[in-house]
Amino acid sequence: MNILVANWTWFPSGGDWTYIENVKKLYEDNGHNVIPFSMNDERNLPSAYQKYFVTKIDYQALNRKKNFSDGLKVLSKSIYSNEAKERLEELLNDVDIQLAHLNLIHHYITPSIIKILRQKKIPIIWTLHDYTAICPQSTFISNDSICESCKGGRFYNAVLKKCKKNSLLPSIVAATENYIHHIRGYYKDV
Repeated sequence: MNILVANWTWFPSGGDWTYIENVKKLYEDNGHNVIPFSMNDERNLPSAYQKYFVTKIDYQALNRKKNFSDGLKVLSKSIYSNEAKERLEELLNDVDIQLAHLNLIHHYITPSIIKILRQKKIPIIWTLHDYTAICPQSTFISNDSICESCKGGRFYNAVLKKCKKNSLLPSIVAATENYIHHIRGYYKDV
């Protein structure tokens, strides 16, 4: 079976990579082919599928510029990536994938790829390492206290409490991301 494994990096980068390596080994030890989908980076491990990887985005460099147009780039690219959707569609047209395993795809690859996977009727496994899907802050912590104010899709509370980095703008971005992902139905049927 050809299994797509999507992760924001395809190089050793910490605990998320250790997890991906273990998942990859588990699949391969059971006779499956792992097809990576990631972001281009000079540190990536060699892959025959690298031509499908998305362009590297250096959000830290963009954020350091602190100008409006770069802020809009960060906002739009971190919420929905047309490039990721198009690159994945190319890969799926070239390779017969039977299963997709998504790992850390928020912000770099984005859940935009879910639509094409659903259209192709490819089953999806999505490993979530935090609460990003239901909490814009991703931790259920606000101002050093446990917080469940955003339960039930009430993400505006993250803005009111400035949950993200104790700052209004990052909180607006995070809440907007959650609203868009829920409106588009990314978390259904996964």
